[in-house]
Amino acid sequence: MSRKNLVSLCLLTLMVAAWIPQVSAQCTPPQVLIVLDKSSSMETGYVNAEDTKWMAATAAVESLVTSYGDRIDFGLMVYPYTSECQPGQVVVDVGEDTAADIIAALVDSPPTGGNWTPMSQSLDEVALYAPLQNAGRDNFVLLVTDGWQYCEPHDVATRYDAVDSVQALTALGIQTFVLGFGAAVDVLNNNLMAEAGLTALPNCDPEGTNVAAADLCYYQTLDQQGLESAFDEIALELTGETCNGEDDDCDGFTDNQVEGSSAPLSETMTSACGGTCESICQGGQWQACQPEGPCDDGDACTSGDWCSGDVCAGQVVDCDDGIECTSDSCDSGSGCANRPVHESCDDGDPCTLDTCGAQGCSNVFVSVPCDDGNLCTLNDVCVDGIGCTGVMTNCDDGNPCTDDLCDPETGCQYSNNGNVCEDGDPCTQGDVCVDGSCVAGDDVCTEGGGDQAADCGCASSSGSPLSLLWFLLPLFWRFRRR
Repeated sequence: MSRKNLVSLCLLTLMVAAWIPQVSAQCTPPQVLIVLDKSSSMETGYVNAEDTKWMAATAAVESLVTSYGDRIDFGLMVYPYTSECQPGQVVVDVGEDTAADIIAALVDSPPTGGNWTPMSQSLDEVALYAPLQNAGRDNFVLLVTDGWQYCEPHDVATRYDAVDSVQALTALGIQTFVLGFGAAVDVLNNNLMAEAGLTALPNCDPEGTNVAAADLCYYQTLDQQGLESAFDEIALELTGETCNGEDDDCDGFTDNQVEGSSAPLSETMTSACGGTCESICQGGQWQACQPEGPCDDGDACTSGDWCSGDVCAGQVVDCDDGIECTSDSCDSGSGCANRPVHESCDDGDPCTLDTCGAQGCSNVFVSVPCDDGNLCTLNDVCVDGIGCTGVMTNCDDGNPCTDDLCDPETGCQYSNNGNVCEDGDPCTQGDVCVDGSCVAGDDVCTEGGGDQAADCGCASSSGSPLSLLWFLLPLFWRFRRR
């Protein structure tokens, strides 16, 4: 083979290798010391009609070490050891392939009396156990308890001593999982231990005291199935493959999605506005991707909202309803609004009802009082086929000395005339209108009124003072007119 071909082959080999998840040169499983309650209540308490707590607990432990012994290095401590309130003791050292030894160590049941619950004393012994202080390993304690911190004689002041013991383990780099078995456990103490052991469940209440609460910080179980489920959840958390460039589950592949498969880990990445994308783990690092997808920007005036990166945006909604007489607008909270503007449909006819509806403007005749704009009409009303009409106004003021007329724009008008009139006095004649009033004419007694003069009592004697008066009165009147 030529040197050129050899170099090409080497480069090709390196390129292919870069795409294959690397087989871990070293698998380092976590170390877990099971600290199991062996108090008398584990033997006298039952999970059903036939099985004691001890039987259920040991069966669950057997299932755990059998199922995960190839990925976790287990060890076992029982407490008390061997009786009363003596601290627990490691009966199986943490190491590889310890399942059979652990199962064998659980054959003997606790006594029905005399064994108490020295949790804090036993955890203090764990702090002295050298194999769990290996800084090159991930170290854990799996504490199973069915009661309170308790010794005879009971000292209430020791109730939370186990919390201090867990804090001491945490300081040594040892995390503690807490499993409460049965309803007689010290809920508050267990919550505080889980929090101190850095294994508290998400969104829990460390101050909770109700054993049935949904926000406990520790794992609470009542039977063998519950213990096994809790053990499985913890074991999978400890052995699950993570994007760190290591073979966490000891299956021969690093950063792989499925045990025994080389397919890389993938994770759905979600942006602030809800977009998603699938990120792939390569070389212990999550590869960047661009989250996208439908979203809601909270604005009713946009549609088709789409999330790209951390930004959610949409297209502006067209609120035009196609009806000319509506006012179209949009509110970000409630969306489109199409308000009818009835005034825009006014056809100038007082005899129509002008409205804006779904079909646009509508102008419907209505028989209602109206105003025809003519001041010479009264009681105007709408008449179908005619429009707005009224009764003509009577402008007659009853005065013969005025000419009466009506102007449609100004109404009744009155002008004085000089017509002959009748002032109502039978003893005058030739009455005439002056400045809008009827002015008496000549006295019939002086002007020779004939029969009329006789009726007015005109005197025939010229020497009579009364006759003189009747003679002078017309002269006086004519003088005044001039």
